[in-house]
Amino acid sequence: MSKRIAIAVSVFTLVLFSLSACQPTASTPTTTAAAKAKSGTTLAKVGSEVVTLEEFNAKLEKIPPFYKRRVASKKGKLEYLDRLITEELYYQEALARGMNKDQEFTDQLESIKKSILAGKIKKELMEKKTEVGDAEAKAHYDGNPEEYQTPETVSVNHILFRLKRGDSEDKEKEIKENADKVYNEIKSGKISFEEAAKKYSNDKGSAKKGGKLPPIRKSLKSKEFDDVAFAFSAKDEVSAPFKDRRGYNILQFIEKTPAQPKEYDKVEKQIKRKLAQEFQKTALDSFTEDIRKKYPVDINDELLIDEAEAEKAPAEAKETVKMGGK
Repeated sequence: MSKRIAIAVSVFTLVLFSLSACQPTASTPTTTAAAKAKSGTTLAKVGSEVVTLEEFNAKLEKIPPFYKRRVASKKGKLEYLDRLITEELYYQEALARGMNKDQEFTDQLESIKKSILAGKIKKELMEKKTEVGDAEAKAHYDGNPEEYQTPETVSVNHILFRLKRGDSEDKEKEIKENADKVYNEIKSGKISFEEAAKKYSNDKGSAKKGGKLPPIRKSLKSKEFDDVAFAFSAKDEVSAPFKDRRGYNILQFIEKTPAQPKEYDKVEKQIKRKLAQEFQKTALDSFTEDIRKKYPVDINDELLIDEAEAEKAPAEAKETVKMGGK
């Protein structure tokens, strides 16, 4: 049960208790009534209500673990009990004033009740155990090989000529000319790619390694980077300078590792969890469809206002008047 539902259940239980067991009127204050008989050891009496030791201990058990140390001592327990008593006092006074019959309160109560009961139905459906057999999981694995494989990767050496935000057109032109110059030096053999990376690259992490990057999978870098890196075919092939979001790049191809299927026993549990979740969703969708037929839904969407369109309409009307010369 989620934290939100748990809180709502607690509130709803408290409210139901007030409606069924405590219906005082303003002329009959609860604080003067005799304490109600209740099984268990009496820990405290608050107006017409008794707080038993058993109830108090049950509440302590529900306190989150990181707060339990605060109520481990007798002093901590007394402080917690005092908070419960204060809440009960306020509650009894609210009943004495008839606030439990207030329209705002009853509307909130109905909303909470609806949320709890709808949540219980969904929780019941979601908690139904779904068994996924070995054969079913294996069939899914065999039928969807692209889902269960290590991705294709490419290894490249890299030289970056960084463009900074706000660089002028002249500055970018200068950077591009420098990238072209280094590329031509590499292609002519005047300098090796490794030496050029160490000397010119603005990517300090890879520059000291001669431009070497860890294996790259698609989408790890920019689209422009991927388009060049994954198009290589010949070892040591060097790309012409190309631009992406970081600046101008030159790449040297090392090797490409094709996608590899993952062993079934390494992904079996993952597949069974996935299929179980899919079955649960299908069951929930099917149930929702069935109850929509059981309780027909009719929506008059003409009553809903498109606020964005409503805001745009006056502006368009003003523009029409202006163009019409009126």
